[in-house]
Amino acid sequence: MNVNMNKKAVLFGVGILLVLAAILTAGCVDADTSKQPGVELVIISSGMQVNSLVLGQADCTINWQPNVAAAEVSGVGKVISYSQDLPRNDGKSWKDHPCCVFGANEEALKNRDLTVALTALLMKANQYINEHPDKAAADVANWIYGNTDPVFGNISVKGTDITSASIPTIHFTTEVTDKWRDDVYTFIQIYRSNGSLIGTLKATSRKETEAIIYDQGIYQASKEVAASGVYPTLKPTDEIKIGYLLSDHDAPLFVLIKEWEYFKENGNTYLKPDVEKYGQIERAEFYVNGKKICDVSFVQGTAGTNLTTMMQTNSIQYAVAGLTPFLSSIDTRKGLKILAPVMTEGSALITPRDAPINNWEELIAWAKKRSADGNPLLIAIPEANTIQDLMLRYALATEGLGVKMKGA
Repeated sequence: MNVNMNKKAVLFGVGILLVLAAILTAGCVDADTSKQPGVELVIISSGMQVNSLVLGQADCTINWQPNVAAAEVSGVGKVISYSQDLPRNDGKSWKDHPCCVFGANEEALKNRDLTVALTALLMKANQYINEHPDKAAADVANWIYGNTDPVFGNISVKGTDITSASIPTIHFTTEVTDKWRDDVYTFIQIYRSNGSLIGTLKATSRKETEAIIYDQGIYQASKEVAASGVYPTLKPTDEIKIGYLLSDHDAPLFVLIKEWEYFKENGNTYLKPDVEKYGQIERAEFYVNGKKICDVSFVQGTAGTNLTTMMQTNSIQYAVAGLTPFLSSIDTRKGLKILAPVMTEGSALITPRDAPINNWEELIAWAKKRSADGNPLLIAIPEANTIQDLMLRYALATEGLGVKMKGA
């Protein structure tokens, strides 16, 4: 990633500010929408959202993979809109929008060569997924579902059927493009508009913001290592801990461990599990250039905010987590850095299979009618201020619909 912002990026940043200023003035993002026709949001954890549709606890849910695919494969739900297709009132596209990223805390950043090697290996894992999607889908199903078949309501489905449907909807990439950076800054502006950034990132310029949230030096060095296959020479060090969520957005990490022999044969830098088994792996050994460098523990988090909190307390040193939890944590306490994207897109708005709508336009008409009848549409979100929550609110505001939390 280029530290010096080029003229194009500067002009785009100014444009984003002007667009968002217009949005805020028009009341589209930050207005008091409590008296406007709209929808109600309810928080239902990501893993419970498919069953919430079975139980009639929500009219729609917005969720990340593989839960979207689980709803479809089980026959419980249908996709109304993928996240990248949601509307924006600035005329731009959400294609390849940011989602999960790989990041590190201050302690990890002290060992820059190890961090570069680990980040480069994650980049190689993304390449593996794109070249071997079927094998990656099987590895992810192995990690998430083990050797059991998940059940939704009274419907049992194969884990591999779910991940085979979900993997193609996710763009696995560690490439920091101009558009990716632009969209990250758009999310920061939306965050600011709703009062969610109150600290370090509250009023920084784009250049200042990017200097705070990214470690561009590690990113560039990792890209060079991944491209050349020449890893730094490292000395053995203490154990490191990597946090993750039980989602196929974290597929590169799962693939690295399940396919460790492939990476040994193709680069001699790999994560060897201490025990090979179905399901989650708790511990592995990190080898760089065929030499053991350290032990690694994998810590499953409950949410992105849970992972970034653990990073701040040094309970873990690295994590694959959502962009917005990283931004919130960096805003309140310096030290965390985003090293690279892990994937983009990978989320969708879903309804029960028998819902009387089939696309975004019909959902908006349904929401307006329901609101006029005094029975607002109820949409489940996995957590407040996630990418999914922000994008949904932005899209509904674009349509002139207000949003409030249920019971607020």
